[in-house]
Amino acid sequence: MAVKNSMYSSIEQRRKHKRVSFTVEENIVAICQLPNYRNLISAIVRDISHEGIALSFQLDIQNACNIQPGECLTIREIRGIKGLQYFDNFKIEIKWILVNQCIAVGCQFMNAPKSFQEQIRQLEFSSTETNTITAIPGDVEVRTNTWIVVSEHATSGILNTVTIEDNIHIISKQELQKNSDLKFSAHDKVCINSETVLDEVLHRMEDVERCLIVNKLKDKFACRQMLQAIYPDFYFLQIKLHDLPSINFDRQKKYFIKPIKGYWGSGIGLIQSGVNLNQLVNDISQDLERKANIFSDDVLSKEDFLIEEFIEGEEYAVDMYYSSMGEPIIINIYHHPIPKKLAYLHMVYYTSADIFHILYDKVLDFFTKLNCVINAKSIPIHAEFKYFQEQLIPVELNPLRYGSDGLSDLSYYGFGFNPFEYFAKELKPNWKSLWNERLQKVYAWYTGYNGTNIDVKSYRPSFFTFRQLFSHIISDITFNYHKELAFSVMYIEETSVDKIFDLLEVEFRNYFIPNKQYSEKSFWQLFSSGIETFFASGVYLWREGDLANFVFLVLQGSLEVMISSFEGKNVVIETISAGEIVGEIAALDGLPYSTTVITITDCTLIKIPTVVFRSLSYKYPELFHDIFWQQVVKARKLALKYSALQL
Repeated sequence: MAVKNSMYSSIEQRRKHKRVSFTVEENIVAICQLPNYRNLISAIVRDISHEGIALSFQLDIQNACNIQPGECLTIREIRGIKGLQYFDNFKIEIKWILVNQCIAVGCQFMNAPKSFQEQIRQLEFSSTETNTITAIPGDVEVRTNTWIVVSEHATSGILNTVTIEDNIHIISKQELQKNSDLKFSAHDKVCINSETVLDEVLHRMEDVERCLIVNKLKDKFACRQMLQAIYPDFYFLQIKLHDLPSINFDRQKKYFIKPIKGYWGSGIGLIQSGVNLNQLVNDISQDLERKANIFSDDVLSKEDFLIEEFIEGEEYAVDMYYSSMGEPIIINIYHHPIPKKLAYLHMVYYTSADIFHILYDKVLDFFTKLNCVINAKSIPIHAEFKYFQEQLIPVELNPLRYGSDGLSDLSYYGFGFNPFEYFAKELKPNWKSLWNERLQKVYAWYTGYNGTNIDVKSYRPSFFTFRQLFSHIISDITFNYHKELAFSVMYIEETSVDKIFDLLEVEFRNYFIPNKQYSEKSFWQLFSSGIETFFASGVYLWREGDLANFVFLVLQGSLEVMISSFEGKNVVIETISAGEIVGEIAALDGLPYSTTVITITDCTLIKIPTVVFRSLSYKYPELFHDIFWQQVVKARKLALKYSALQL
């Protein structure tokens, strides 16, 4: 979706007159003559005021590219508006153009007779809005639907707690793509759970003004331009990444560089005295290349970047929504302390009564002022701020969603309300009451990152060890760490902010272990519980059907595990190497060995009696957890082998 430059200085200027909005289903049509286009064209009327009109053309992009702001159209006829008569040869001037699957234009009347303007004013006077019903000409009532569009890669664990009603719908991105006819009307509310869904949703939104607001907020450069009304002295500049070394700016000051469209702290950098800009460009390019398979161009810009002055202070985040009447409703406020290792940038967000005491009124004031500029209605926003010397300065505003990867779920786990349902039903948290009941509590969302430079195909997270970091785990989410940047999110409750800052020091590499091995603690428990024994190559440790008397931990060498085929032949199903054990299943269930095991090299093994092994597994939960994970690895490996045989 692209927006051609508007001739208005702000969205506020476009919205200074009351408008009457229409849905596509009402079929209010204007017959128009376009410049440089021979035939008459019909357009859907999206809204109208006594000063102007918004139209939607079902034209191809090539034809639309000839239309520019400042050009004039002629309206030949308007059909379908009850009580509105037509006057010949209406001239309208194009003020803005929005290019999507259709072409939307906002126009100002140039020669509308006073009698026509009076008829429009009568429509404006009779048009009213309520929370769920919009009155439109012709006395047609339209109920508001709420659409929650979700990505399977950004799981929210609380969506199943939303009370599904006939006007609240949860739909996946995949389902949306299959349903090409589904559109979101101007009366619908839309909320997404991931940036990866945004582009697909915008293509279905029929509310042109809302699309304009979303595009301006999402584009970091356009957003900064819009925020100049509130922060007139803030410095920012749009560039191409490769042009960074040649940009002329005050090198004694600090600046931040980030993609025009960004996600998860990707492609960011700090510019300060002494920084090699060519190296910085190279570092950012490499980061973008690493994440190219995770985030599409719709989510993460690869060339277009924003330089802005460095904002001092602590970072905070806010989840909120504007109601259908434009009232800002605060869903949560979080402190986002920055870890020393920027690769783990979004490690923790936490909230507390102290945070709300300091920031709630300031946050509410900002969003109230912002809506004097954008006049947003029924739009959720996840915002990032810096707070310094009593001043709150926005870093970025992410429209149509709350904090992604389940961040907004913290409101549910900490305070018992569902932010998606609150948006749908326009409910407002009573923060004073909620915090009075939790004054000594700190609630946090904590991301378990894949350790830097960890080969996730060969190493796995040690979930058991990781969970020991926290005092009280309320809930958790696991990620596909083979494809994502993290393996888990924990929702935790602590009683001290100091504990949260201790968690910032975690090095996630220490919580990954080789797939087929045990944690260091489990390894030494096994090592100290048996007898070190040497076996030459070619020795059978046991045969299929033997009684299970021992478990072996491999220190050096390799073993082959075999089963008998229907023809009576031994088939190798697995090779066991240093750091692994064999015989653990028979030791736990008490049945005979189901496999045959032979040494294929000279081996040094720890020989552990099955009764001792069982005692260890009962006594040490971490060891039992590691045993479980070994079976997971083996089961997945066998499944892949079976799948290959089927092919």
